Amino acid sequence: MKRKPPENKDLHVDNEEDAVEKRLKFEELLSSISSKFVDISKDEVEGEIDLALEMIGKFLGVDQVDILKVSKDKTELRATNHWKRKGIKGFSVEDVNFERSFPWYTSKIMSGEIVLVKQLGDYPGEAGTEEPFLKDFNSNLTIINGDSILDKQRNDYSEEAINARQFLKDFSFNFSLTIPIIIDEKTFGTIGIGSMRREQAWGEALLPRLRLLGEIFFNAMNRKIYEETLQKAFLEIKGLKDQLQADSNYLLEEIKSEYDYEMIIGESDVYKKVLYKVEQVAPTDSTVLITGQTGTGKELIARAIHNASARKGRPLVKVSCAALSPSLIESELFGHEKGAFTNALTRKIGRFEHANGTTLLLDEIGELPFDLQAKLLHVLQEGEFERIGSPSTIKVDVRVIAITNRNLEEDIQKGQFREDLWYRLNVFPINVPPLNQRRGDIPLMVQRFVEKAAKKLGKKIKIIPRKTVETLQNYSWPGNVRELENMIERAVILSQDSTLQIADTLELTGNSGSTEVPSISLSEKERKHIIQVLETNNWRIDGPKGAAAVLDINPSTLRGRMRKLEIKRP
Repeated sequence: MKRKPPENKDLHVDNEEDAVEKRLKFEELLSSISSKFVDISKDEVEGEIDLALEMIGKFLGVDQVDILKVSKDKTELRATNHWKRKGIKGFSVEDVNFERSFPWYTSKIMSGEIVLVKQLGDYPGEAGTEEPFLKDFNSNLTIINGDSILDKQRNDYSEEAINARQFLKDFSFNFSLTIPIIIDEKTFGTIGIGSMRREQAWGEALLPRLRLLGEIFFNAMNRKIYEETLQKAFLEIKGLKDQLQADSNYLLEEIKSEYDYEMIIGESDVYKKVLYKVEQVAPTDSTVLITGQTGTGKELIARAIHNASARKGRPLVKVSCAALSPSLIESELFGHEKGAFTNALTRKIGRFEHANGTTLLLDEIGELPFDLQAKLLHVLQEGEFERIGSPSTIKVDVRVIAITNRNLEEDIQKGQFREDLWYRLNVFPINVPPLNQRRGDIPLMVQRFVEKAAKKLGKKIKIIPRKTVETLQNYSWPGNVRELENMIERAVILSQDSTLQIADTLELTGNSGSTEVPSISLSEKERKHIIQVLETNNWRIDGPKGAAAVLDINPSTLRGRMRKLEIKRP
């Protein structure tokens, strides 16, 4: 006499009243689960699916609930979510390679068939019987019984099918139901339930309800993938935008420096040697070290090298090693990953990465912290580096031009600069001479600086007295070209007519290069002069009788000078 399967207290019902009550509770559970996926964020999807599988498994009284997903190439099934009752052996679907171990089972799922496993345990049912809820699915159903495999499309007794049945028996499965989730005629995966303890009795509404839940889960997963893809695309676009913005900023610097590049003036023999070296090294990718005093125009030489190189199609990327704190300079040069350190809220692309394919100008290289010099040496030698907080190596093609006003050889002796890095930077050295070694270039510079300042200030300076030029040539110029340019701008501001008046700006004497230092600074002299004019005109700036008209400059320019010199009306 055949043994009857034990009663399933979770779902099995004895009368119509119990069936209605059970169905209502099941509908409430499904409604509760479904409502959680209406406005769910992508970060909550996985957790909510896992929780839903546990609720379904406990309500139905089964031992295992699984979600499998079809791979993009439609050849594999991979577990994404899994719940298993505590104390039940079962098996971990995460570790199963279905297409290799169970090609028969995988092919059934891929073709959209429902796979029902029953009567594999100690309680065999009556062969050939079918659950009521499967009546409408007979044309798309494969049933594995304890003693046979019945395929509604054809009788299937293949070795692969028998192996699948044996695998389930080895893990003490008594019942399993796997439902393909098909959305827009595409199989996205499956939702499956299984029991090891006993065979189950099911109501007619189970299969369509499980399929509906599966569709909700997969729609949520697809929405998560879509949002992640969208976010990834957004980050890529943002990265490209940032790269474009960075290139634009560097390009603006180039445009602003274009006029300055034309300011490279040199007729003296000593400066012609510098320009000859620029012509020699520009077409190569060799590293260049430019040295010289402050204000000699070292950056103009660097830009001249870049603009005459094969890399001139991309902007010159510049970073000042002295402008940033030691804690920030590494991030500025090499970038960092999100969360690499405190306040690293987003990923940052470093200057070396921005400069890939172009030229990187390292200004004030002598100020680079000693512990970063080894990392810079590695980039120069190997052409690769790692962002802060990332183990990934980034390869770059960067030409480096370094600038310094320090004596690096002395710094090496003091232990402040690495000797191996100096050798790597000093491939092609260029020393820019100070202005007092090229006095013959001063007349041309004065002419050019006067034109530039007059255009900027809206003034017309047509006459530069010869005596003025000679006076300028006799000055020692400790601030070099930068000091000369600034002094010319002040002289243009203070000139009352079309003749450049240098005497009111700087008292320079001596015919043998000697210098008499003025009793007050140029800024203070300029400040006093502007205040005097303002007081004379009752602090009126605009108008035909205003201070701007007397000084022969634009009113907005005068206001700018007043802010800079901290001049305020009493």
